[in-house]
Amino acid sequence: WPRLKTAAQANLEVHHLAVYLYNAHEDSLSCPFSVGLSESYIRYINQTFHDVPGSRLLHQLAPVWIEDATTDPTLAHMQDLIQQEGYCTAAIFPLIDNLGKTGGAIAVYWNEIRPYDQALIHTGHTLAHMIAQAINTITLFTETHQSLLREKQLNEISRTINAALDLPTLLGNIVKMAAELVQANSGLLGLVIDRDMMTFYPHNIPNRLHLRPAPKPRGLSWLIV
Repeated sequence: WPRLKTAAQANLEVHHLAVYLYNAHEDSLSCPFSVGLSESYIRYINQTFHDVPGSRLLHQLAPVWIEDATTDPTLAHMQDLIQQEGYCTAAIFPLIDNLGKTGGAIAVYWNEIRPYDQALIHTGHTLAHMIAQAINTITLFTETHQSLLREKQLNEISRTINAALDLPTLLGNIVKMAAELVQANSGLLGLVIDRDMMTFYPHNIPNRLHLRPAPKPRGLSWLIV
C-alpha cells in the first residue's frame, strides 16, 4: 500500500486516495487502505456505495471522472461529507478480478477542479491494473494455500479413523478435526444407540449448553455452533 500511495501522488498528484474491495457474494464494500480521508467518509461509502457514481463500475469496467463533486447532482446527498474532506475532483478506476469482473476500485481525489484529462485517465487505469494484478496474485496464493490445508486436514482425519482403537476416541477426534476443517469454534456429534437414546461427543461446546442423553432421537445429528 505505501508504494501505491507514492505512485499515485507522484504520477497523478492526488491529495486523497482510497482502495475499495468489492465482495460479490455478500454485495459489500470494504476499504483496506486510504490516504487523507476520514473514517466517517470511508464508512459512509462502504455502507452506501450503491448510491454513488462509482457504483457504475459494478456494471461497466470503465473509469468514472467527476470534475466538480461540489456541484455534481449525483452527489447532492453527500455534500456535507465532500465539504468535510475538502476535495473537488474525483476519479474512480476499476480493479478487475481473476474472473474479469469488478473486484473493487481505486478512488483518487484532488482538492481543486481538474478538467477531464485523458493522460490522467490512462495513468490511473494503468496503476489500477497493476494493483489488481497484485491483489489477484495474493488471492490466488491464499486460495491455493487454503485448498492444500483442507486436503491436509482431510488426510489427517483419514489417518485418525484408521488409527483409533476405540469408538469414543475416534468420534471425539473426528468432531474436533471436522470443526477445525470448516473453521468452526465448536462441534457436536450426536450418536443414536439402539434407536432409543442419543449420546454426544462435543468439542469446545460452551458451558452454558447442558448436554444430556436424548431419548427417542431421530437419525444421526451434527451441529456446529
